[in-house]
Amino acid sequence: MKHVKALVSSAGDYWFDHLWVDLLFSGLVVGGHLTIVMLSGRLDVLSLASLDERRGLYSASAVVVSLIGAFSGVAIGQVASGKGARIRALKSAAAKPLANSWRSIYLAAILAAFMALFCLAVDVKAREGGAAAPFVARWLFEFGLVYCVTKFVRLMALFHPIIESSAKDDAESDVGPKPALVPNPNWPGRRAG
Repeated sequence: MKHVKALVSSAGDYWFDHLWVDLLFSGLVVGGHLTIVMLSGRLDVLSLASLDERRGLYSASAVVVSLIGAFSGVAIGQVASGKGARIRALKSAAAKPLANSWRSIYLAAILAAFMALFCLAVDVKAREGGAAAPFVARWLFEFGLVYCVTKFVRLMALFHPIIESSAKDDAESDVGPKPALVPNPNWPGRRAG
């Protein structure tokens, strides 16, 4: 069991240190799915959706992946505002890798949003000889979505320990009693006079 735990830990460390793994993983997932569809003619989920359904999915996904990019900003703000010993140690030891990871997360969200908007633009009613554009759009969209989800998993893996460290730092700084607040008798309004 210790060997398995050590293997998982080292794989996780490798993943954190190598951002290109997300791109490779996404390519393998979508490439594997494309291979299955081409060989069997099955499991092409997006081809089962109507044009209007796909276009709705593209536009909704552009919004969702943009929100994921914005959520990465919350994680950045959490580290930037942290004042405790754990966060200071994290900033000094891992500032560059964390910054690179966050940059890759929000850039992936921007890329996936642009891919979804591009797919929205090209996946239109088939014109004469134009059947390739909707086909390419569906697979490009799937790649952007898988890539963004992979980056979101990275964000969650980074964000949880940071929040936990910040909370522990805050809890330790709150040791000891604080003076009670004295209510203002004039609040919430002023005396008429």
